[in-house]
Amino acid sequence: MTAILVVEDDAATRTQIARLLRLQGYDTVEAADGAAALDALRGGGVAAVISDVTMPGMDGFELVEAIRSDAALAAIPVVLLTALGDRASMRRGMTAGADDYLAKPFAPEELVQALAGVLEKKARMADSIELAVRERVALLRRQVATAGARLRGDEYGLQPEAGAVVDRQVRATVLFADIRNFTAVAEQLGSGGVAELLAAYFEHACRPVLANGGVHVRFIGDGLMSLFVDGPEPVPPARRAVAAALGIALAAHEFRSWVEQHFAGLPPFAIGIGLHAGEVTLCRLGSDDSAEITPIGDSVNVAARLEAASKELGWTVVASRAVLEDAGAGVQTGAAAALALRGRSEDIQVHELTGLLASPREQLPGLPSLDARGPAMRTAVAVNSALAAQAPDGSPVTVVAGPTHPPRGH
Repeated sequence: MTAILVVEDDAATRTQIARLLRLQGYDTVEAADGAAALDALRGGGVAAVISDVTMPGMDGFELVEAIRSDAALAAIPVVLLTALGDRASMRRGMTAGADDYLAKPFAPEELVQALAGVLEKKARMADSIELAVRERVALLRRQVATAGARLRGDEYGLQPEAGAVVDRQVRATVLFADIRNFTAVAEQLGSGGVAELLAAYFEHACRPVLANGGVHVRFIGDGLMSLFVDGPEPVPPARRAVAAALGIALAAHEFRSWVEQHFAGLPPFAIGIGLHAGEVTLCRLGSDDSAEITPIGDSVNVAARLEAASKELGWTVVASRAVLEDAGAGVQTGAAAALALRGRSEDIQVHELTGLLASPREQLPGLPSLDARGPAMRTAVAVNSALAAQAPDGSPVTVVAGPTHPPRGH
């Protein structure tokens, strides 16, 4: 069911509206005032709000303004109900950001139609955004494949033989990167703006990935995934993945000013990144040469979950202990944590990555440039972490101090 939040200070009216909606197949959540409504919204699971205007404390107009100013809630549609029938009140409600406005008294069918209308509008917007993003991502994927082939050739030997459906296991470091609060951003921008933002961001984010030997780059909505595997360079895959992750953080920091110039009023641009090393299965769906290879397996899932955990941890880059063990000396870390991941019997030890000191012997393009820009990179990580941080939601995370990872292999 779709949960609808009913906000009304009069208990009888609130109960009546909730009953009507339940008869239409909706689940309902109830709140007696604006402050309680915000608490309910922040708990998640609300698809739309139906709110009275005249309420004690925070009224309906102020509630709408609060919803629209919160990046995590801004995309939720709101229908205002009021006995104020004058045009000035209606104009104030719509200016505040209400999606529809019903004057009391109203017929039950009017409320049902208004709710259906705002939900349908939201769904159309989501479909439009999805289509625009899918088209843009398809273009970017072709561009990245061309650039990757030009930069790396087939040095990694991961491309399967023509005409075969391949399941192959490799040891790899998996990188997942995602944009924070993207759903709210997408609703504010619309499909055209979303496509423009993603195209510009992915262009910036792909540079450090390709420079550090990332392969099988995939775009998943607003997310980016890549693998780092053994190649001709002496630099370990995990070390190159760390360099790529920190390079993305630096690129996102520099990209933030572009977002502010092109799209005023959005929440500050921030990202989260997860890294994990382990066995990965490479599957090709189809048998022709153009079929895309899809990495799957537990290591991929863990990397994705570490990226998701970066938000509650307040870290820009979350790396598993396995990544640090494979990456060698000079990986700089901040805090450490033990994460309980669904489906795993034991906690996974993770670390916040803050920097990387590259050896003069390391000739891979991405590493010396990061080392030279150490202060800027550390600032980028710190600022992004502050922007992306939020209070933990009660999941079992224990954070402790973590020193720079000790040198290894040098």
